[in-house]
Amino acid sequence: LRHAISAGAPLWPDVREEFRALYGLDISDYYGIAETGPCTFERDASYHSGLGEPLPGVEIRIAADSKDSDTAGEVLVRTASMASGYLNHPGLFEQRLDSDGFYHSGDRGRIVDGRLHLVGRTQDHINVAGRKIDPTEIVTVVSALDGVDDAVAFPDEDLNRETLVHLAVVASSPEVTRAALAEACRSRLAPYKVPGRISFVQEIPRTGIGKPRIALLREQLNEKGSTG
Repeated sequence: LRHAISAGAPLWPDVREEFRALYGLDISDYYGIAETGPCTFERDASYHSGLGEPLPGVEIRIAADSKDSDTAGEVLVRTASMASGYLNHPGLFEQRLDSDGFYHSGDRGRIVDGRLHLVGRTQDHINVAGRKIDPTEIVTVVSALDGVDDAVAFPDEDLNRETLVHLAVVASSPEVTRAALAEACRSRLAPYKVPGRISFVQEIPRTGIGKPRIALLREQLNEKGSTG
């Protein structure tokens, strides 16, 4: 074993250290997007700041915005291995390209000393094993079921600290079960978008403008032990 690469989600420092202790290797960071292919790679495995430099054939631009004064913005990517479109969804991929053919990744970041550093998302997507999931897709599916009064999907972790989709539902019918919710998602969404955890709650806490208060919801779920 000569090289080890981490991608898809931030690598926990203790996992990095445990791996080094077991195998005597540092882990190199990597960044890629399904629609563009590989984007960056850290050639110096001992360097753990950022996600490395652009690979050959990859161009990265930062669309600076007003959210961060330190040149952060959406990461735009153009590569030699770009996708040509989405199967069965004509025009959708093209909508995410700018006039120069750069793909809007939805990630926010900056370039520091030639290396890409991510600082968040432009939207509240959920990153599951490197796949970006729009929680509104899941909420739209389950909200169409009779007896579902409210719902929200948000990122959570399993016992191995792997990210999963947690769906919280307010239901007024006994026919709305975890099995029924999961089946509705499986029949209408890609397999990786099916929630890995489903909880029933009396109410979803929201702000004055209707935005879910996820931190408070997590606290309530932990107190009640209602996750499943």
